[in-house]
Amino acid sequence: MKSKVVWTLWLTMLAFFLVLPVANAYLDPGSGSLIFQVAVGAVMAASLAVKVFWRRIVSFFSRRSTDKP
Repeated sequence: MKSKVVWTLWLTMLAFFLVLPVANAYLDPGSGSLIFQVAVGAVMAASLAVKVFWRRIVSFFSRRSTDKP
């Protein structure tokens, strides 16, 4: 029953987004450049965070149990 409700809501939302009216909006070239700069900055910040915390990341995924037999 619950999955039927979830599927109905999902399909309703999908249909709603497929029939949105056309927006005759203007995107000026400066905003495209700004969006590109934000995307590049986000990628660079993420890569710097991985570089700084690399040892912690590796140790988190390679932890061994500390139980001694």
